[in-house]
Amino acid sequence: MAHTEEPGNGNSCEEEYIPTSWFSILEVSQGATKEQIITAYKQKIRQYHPDKVAQMGAEIRELAEFKSKQINAAYEYAMKLRE
Repeated sequence: MAHTEEPGNGNSCEEEYIPTSWFSILEVSQGATKEQIITAYKQKIRQYHPDKVAQMGAEIRELAEFKSKQINAAYEYAMKLRE
């Protein structure tokens, strides 16, 4: 069965960035290799980097910051599963 459990006890600010499905954020399957996860992470973080959209206004930049934090959290979790 797929592991979609979310770590933490709800007392952390990072809980805000915990996605329902870690792998769906990176758009990889749960059976993805470490290399596939790294590649997907690099593509996503480039796409949603806040500096890339800074000229589009504060609201868009905030959305990009939120998405970047989701991507980072998903990457960290997926890589922990591969250790």
